Amino acid sequence: TLVDKKQKTQFLVLNKLARMADSKFCAGCQRSDNDIIPVSWCSDCSEVVCNACSRVHERMSPPHKVVPTQEIQQLSLSLLTLSENCDNHPDQKIVLYCCQHDKVICVSCVPVSHQNCKSIISIEKAARGVKVGTAISDLERRISNLCQVTENRRSQSEKTLADLEESRTKIKTRVSEIKRKVIAHLDTLETEMHKDIDSKYENCTESMSRNRNSIQSSSDSLSTWKSDINSLKQHSSEVHLFQVVKLLDANIYQKELEIREIPTATIQILKYNPPEFESNIKKLVPDLGTITVENVQVPKPVLDIDKQCHFPVREGRKLSLTHSLPTTKLGNGVSISRGCFISDDRLLLCHFYEKRLIVCTFDASNSNVIELDYTPQ
Repeated sequence: TLVDKKQKTQFLVLNKLARMADSKFCAGCQRSDNDIIPVSWCSDCSEVVCNACSRVHERMSPPHKVVPTQEIQQLSLSLLTLSENCDNHPDQKIVLYCCQHDKVICVSCVPVSHQNCKSIISIEKAARGVKVGTAISDLERRISNLCQVTENRRSQSEKTLADLEESRTKIKTRVSEIKRKVIAHLDTLETEMHKDIDSKYENCTESMSRNRNSIQSSSDSLSTWKSDINSLKQHSSEVHLFQVVKLLDANIYQKELEIREIPTATIQILKYNPPEFESNIKKLVPDLGTITVENVQVPKPVLDIDKQCHFPVREGRKLSLTHSLPTTKLGNGVSISRGCFISDDRLLLCHFYEKRLIVCTFDASNSNVIELDYTPQ
């Protein structure tokens, strides 16, 4: 069953983590009953190696990526020890990549869920050039953007807490000024007012503190991922880094969804409503006013990806390639920068170099050119 497969996959990953945590000696030498202190890490084999074994790994074809252990000690263990086995088929290794579904798969996945996919290549080919490719640069950019948005939210929470403290102080001062005028009559009311202030202040700070802790947790995760990527770009193999990119891509997408789904944000502030008359307070004012908590709107955080109106394809959306458009059918030297769907199963395309729009069907036939006086935006 699917549950059994997931449990088996989790067991394999946990078993690898446990072995790595207990690895005090070179893995290759231990297989020959020799206990040699390791000095390096082979990211292709996911095991520690000694000096002699590291040279052997580096001479393999293709050469394995071997780095000193001290250079990877700061990396997240979950990223460093990604499972090499398929989630759906735990006994099969990940060796293929489906371009159509943007997913790493094993051989057994092909006849089950990718039988109609035409763009399936080896994971080595897909990972080629990943360190300088757009996938990792886009992931780094999105992490940086999320770090910035999260930091802004954290700073806003800190400011709100400081403003709440300042409001509490000012209100108490104001209440004390009124109290001095009618101290004999208002001792009891002052005590009740301070309790009301403190109670609402605690409610406000408790809510904001929970929000701040959640933001800080997200910020810590994003900072860790960002640091991990920088290290992995230098020290891991392309295949391993490619798997990391795919794993973090899903995590970052979830963070982006969380930010995007935040409704119009409000913050709580303390506001004091003093009595209308301070003189003759015994007759005119039965109390010292009221304390209310008001929700003040603050700008909603906006992600760069939302500003661009571009959303990466996700496996969960069950998208697949149904049409492809050869630009040569539109004319020689035609380059398209972007486009959109319009009525009657047609496309509206922006010419990359010239001031014109092109209207055509999905197969680039029946095309018409619309000349413009400006460059399409």
